[in-house]
Amino acid sequence: MPNLPAAPPHALIRWSHRVEPGLTLRGWRTPPSGKPLLHFVHGNGFCGLSYWAMLRRLGSHYDLFLSDVQGHGDSDAGERFDGWQVTVERLFAVIERFAPEWGEVPVHGVGHSFGGVLTLSLAALHPQLFSSIVVLDPVLFPPELMQAEIESRQRGESPMARDARLRTALWPSRAAAWRHLHQRGGYKGWSDEAFACFIDHALYANDDGQYRLKCPPQIEAAIYSSVPLDYWRLIPQIDCPGAILHGDSTMPFIAPAVARALQLNPGLQAEQVTGGHCFMQEQPAATAERVAQWLQRLAPSAVDCAATARQALHTP
Repeated sequence: MPNLPAAPPHALIRWSHRVEPGLTLRGWRTPPSGKPLLHFVHGNGFCGLSYWAMLRRLGSHYDLFLSDVQGHGDSDAGERFDGWQVTVERLFAVIERFAPEWGEVPVHGVGHSFGGVLTLSLAALHPQLFSSIVVLDPVLFPPELMQAEIESRQRGESPMARDARLRTALWPSRAAAWRHLHQRGGYKGWSDEAFACFIDHALYANDDGQYRLKCPPQIEAAIYSSVPLDYWRLIPQIDCPGAILHGDSTMPFIAPAVARALQLNPGLQAEQVTGGHCFMQEQPAATAERVAQWLQRLAPSAVDCAATARQALHTP
């Protein structure tokens, strides 16, 4: 196992916000500096700092705000997953809570997979929130597959949920977790730097030294089993410019779904990049560069949005 500790979040500070009695969300952010803000949402089973290999490279140009949803990272899990709509509104509540500290700066939404769909939904349901969005391999099902997927989930037959429930969640040591997961399954092809970030931030050490996944398998499975928001209704409502980056060897249904999204909303653009569903973990430096380039490319179109994006959060 390479001696590659995850980049320590020395430039980050913890945040927490109680969204309701008994449930507190947590995450990390950089101190406000007046730079544009990048709000990031992780994929199912991960957490914001799992992506630190990519995100740290964006920190010189953007202030960072990493939101960990229910049951992920250090956020409370609760008794059950409370649904996509509630998750989106909790993310918005967190942004509202901390918005006064950022000042009048543009806010850009970035998310991967599950977090990409949440970011698209945030942009649609709160139209003046983001100046622009860049989502990475969002798990969108084309309309012709969506109903079948919903019915499968309602019958409790989702393969992804089944795999999540059977996932190994405890190892005797960090080294054992590394050996068991490294270059296997969904982690195949990841850079060692990105994989170290996952091991160091998506797992935690028990008092007895054992390492456990921070996201309980039942929460991950519940998300895969739940019915998502009607994103095909929401995508046409997105009124800020955006880009969807998707891997050339990701799940086969994503490319036609992205094409459908672009038909529904001419304000969205897309780019196919090299890699699988977690291409940003396979090539964190290259992905950070692509995200930054897209945000810069979208910026001229985002000027009008930027002028009003913060106003919405400060309006009673």
